[in-house]
Amino acid sequence: MKNVKNIIGEPLLLKDVPQIKVKNLTKLYILALLKLDNAVSGYFIIKKLNRDLGKTVSPTYVYNFLKKLKACGFTEEVFQSLSKKRKGYILTSSGLELVNRVFHKYEDLIDSG
Repeated sequence: MKNVKNIIGEPLLLKDVPQIKVKNLTKLYILALLKLDNAVSGYFIIKKLNRDLGKTVSPTYVYNFLKKLKACGFTEEVFQSLSKKRKGYILTSSGLELVNRVFHKYEDLIDSG
């Protein structure tokens, strides 16, 4: 990440930049959904994983990953226009950089699919 600063505006050292490990298809797919859609809810992600990949995933797994992304500043919570209660997640600019780096890392796998 370029020009990442801490809460008081000082540049962060590389060791201070949050790390998100994407070592499975589920997390990669969640990042793809976040990149392609405006705001996605955890429920939407769970349903898409089941429908598109035939994968049943624990809601806890999805929501913990979304919370970690948010805690690291890679996503923001927004309320979706159709529901006052349902939260959605959108990528921040640093989140978009993260997704692009992850996709670049898995470029050969994605291209061959």
